[in-house]
Amino acid sequence: PFACRKVAPCSVFVGGWKANFLLSAKYANTQVEPLTALFGAVPLSVNQVETGLNETNFIIHACISLLNIGLVESGRDWTFYREGLTPSIGRLIQDADKERLALLKKLGLAEISLAQWLLRFYGDQGARGETVYDILKNFEYFATSKGPSAFTHRYFSEDIPYGLVPLASLGQIHGVSMPVVGMLVDLACRLTGTDYRAAGRSDF
Repeated sequence: PFACRKVAPCSVFVGGWKANFLLSAKYANTQVEPLTALFGAVPLSVNQVETGLNETNFIIHACISLLNIGLVESGRDWTFYREGLTPSIGRLIQDADKERLALLKKLGLAEISLAQWLLRFYGDQGARGETVYDILKNFEYFATSKGPSAFTHRYFSEDIPYGLVPLASLGQIHGVSMPVVGMLVDLACRLTGTDYRAAGRSDF
């Protein structure tokens, strides 16, 4: 649940922590107790799919990274949410999120937007705003978050094959149109020369 990064061999910078994060556990009574001892009450999801679909990072990370491919390949340090996030990219994130919400509705699961999740996670730490753009652009603790500098970064190697690809696959299985999510996967494959659909999770 921590928003953190390693800054030295023995040092970690913690920029915030996600309150009220969803947890999926097969044996809730025995598996949740250690976490509640650390974090207090932890809401349980209906199933693993609900937990995965309500993970906020993969859409946000993919949109900002793909639309800043020049900065990714520039070799210089850049700030992910300050330099990389723009109003138009914010709108793209919202459009992809609408497709995620449509899938949640089709599956009979609670429809909680990415903006709502961000406020749940970080509202007690100063996060404010109505849109994903407003919240992330002005959240103090994310101001120095660095953007990726290679396609091997987890924003590419994890968030696309194990975030966007499963989302698109579930949409196809359940008859939910996902043109924006599909376009993002296609763009990632083209830009990086990687077949994320073949490498990613699509078997449900």
